[in-house]
Amino acid sequence: MGILVFSLAGCARVIVPPRDDRPTTVPRESAPVPSGQSPTIEPQVEKPAQKPTPRAVAALELTEQGKILIEEKRPDAAIRILERAMNLYPKNGKVYYYLSKAWLLKDNIVQASEFNRLARIYLQKDPDWASRVEHQRIKIENQ
Repeated sequence: MGILVFSLAGCARVIVPPRDDRPTTVPRESAPVPSGQSPTIEPQVEKPAQKPTPRAVAALELTEQGKILIEEKRPDAAIRILERAMNLYPKNGKVYYYLSKAWLLKDNIVQASEFNRLARIYLQKDPDWASRVEHQRIKIENQ
């Protein structure tokens, strides 16, 4: 009895697709659009700014009062009010600017310089205020 062996090696053909160097990310698709309708694009809505806390609002009001007292040449009263504002909301850079201004009225260059330094830290991203703070710094240095 003879054995018949068939060899199929070499008969099979392997097809290798050409290499594609493009990224293999799949685009993110939205829900399917029914036929006959065009897809709608949702507008990007900006998140509303966070509402200021009551402490921040109170600090801003006190800062405004301090500014008025400085304009009236009442630095001691302004410093008391501005220190309250600073304690309520220490991230308010304007309070440091006005504290520096009040200390300048009292000819206390050391205190004015320190509050000016703090104002620079908190107001550096606001071009208008950064300019004011820089002018104040120059004024302090020239005293």
